[in-house]
Amino acid sequence: MKRSRHRIGLLVGVLTLVAVVVACVSVVPAGAVDVKPRRVIRDRDPNFSTLSVDSVNNEILVGNDAQESLQVYSRTAHGLVAPLREIKSPPATDTTSPHNTFVTFPGQVIIDPLHNEIWSVGNDIADLVTVYSRTADGNVSPIRRINGRLPQFRFNRSWGLSLDTVNDEVAVTHQKRNRISIFARTTNTDTDPAATTKRTISGSRTGLADPHGVFIDTTVNEIYVVNSGESLVTVAGLPVGATASPSITVYARTATGNVAPLRTIQGTNTGLDHARPLFVDSGRQEIVVADGSPTDRTGTATSRRSGSSRETRPASATRRESSWTGSTTSSSSPTGAITRSPCIRGAREATSSRCA
Repeated sequence: MKRSRHRIGLLVGVLTLVAVVVACVSVVPAGAVDVKPRRVIRDRDPNFSTLSVDSVNNEILVGNDAQESLQVYSRTAHGLVAPLREIKSPPATDTTSPHNTFVTFPGQVIIDPLHNEIWSVGNDIADLVTVYSRTADGNVSPIRRINGRLPQFRFNRSWGLSLDTVNDEVAVTHQKRNRISIFARTTNTDTDPAATTKRTISGSRTGLADPHGVFIDTTVNEIYVVNSGESLVTVAGLPVGATASPSITVYARTATGNVAPLRTIQGTNTGLDHARPLFVDSGRQEIVVADGSPTDRTGTATSRRSGSSRETRPASATRRESSWTGSTTSSSSPTGAITRSPCIRGAREATSSRCA
């Protein structure tokens, strides 16, 4: 994804909006709903790329493309507030100070409370996965890196990142390669420059087309990928650009090589448009997708169907269509979406401190 300056006014709104709408789904009609977010976090010069929620430590991690930094906020923060911590190098104009963080064009970000780590993947020309201590702050060096420019990888515009703590693996998507790479979680090319992937998914049968968001669902051992639709095809021996409809493709977690997806969600009924991240709610068997500009919409679709689902409509837990768009939502080119289903208890959030 190319760097842009679209303001994302909705951050926690995307996160908590899902909880609000799901709780009210039985009393609202099917279709797009324009609702007010519970909380909004703003920055003076933001380009929040994606977000990750740490429900153990009650924090939110965002990648800020405009600042080329990783910012951590309180989960309950609201308004124009300073982050609790920020991983950031000095400005590029500062040529005398060390630039230790390697945060450049951050794509998808992850908080891993199990190992107390923060993950980020650099998009555009960066092609670098960096890992930090969860409590890191300031101009700090990563504790591990995966250098995608190495000849055995050649990432080419990586954006998506998903962590599998059950099998100790991490998945990375590569837009221009139409490929998914799976690494051991502890891969570090700084100490082992000859490191390799565990497996990759790529080829004409995969349906991968400018892949962005990726999610590993260990409850059913599947990998979900959202595709923008752009790809290269060969015509008369020459590479030619091709465009297909956006899609979500699903693979076995251990799939490797040129494999066809288990299922595909694609077509005019899906509402997919400039989708970047996706989140799978295993408990509710739903996929949450954020559509970027100009759609500016967040929606859900059922995640487990047999065979191909090329004309699947977004659906809520009650099989109604659920999507959230409109001026009231404060959503503008959303690039992050997460549900907090463990905290849903019927028509309201639980009253425990974790769900406050």
